[in-house]
Amino acid sequence: MHDRLSDELFGESNPAEILHPGLARELTSTEESTVIRINAPFVGKEDIKLKQVGDELLVTVGEIRRTIMLPSGLAEREPSRAAFEDGTLEITYDDVPATQN
Repeated sequence: MHDRLSDELFGESNPAEILHPGLARELTSTEESTVIRINAPFVGKEDIKLKQVGDELLVTVGEIRRTIMLPSGLAEREPSRAAFEDGTLEITYDDVPATQN
């Protein structure tokens, strides 16, 4: 029975094969900002909810929730903007200049 199910699902493909070599999320930094990019194909902008709680960024799409642990430098800041375009969610944190004494 399992063999038939496996054949139906995977056909000739190896089920242990990596089907998507890309990153599920990416973090990039410049002098001005830090951006977290999350691939979310087949999702509408209206289906996405974001919430930051301490050092966790909660991303909810419909009934599915993912928790992203933020680096300590981002955990202390609020996101400055979020955008969703072409299946990619971008959350931007503007870098805060050091306070001069």
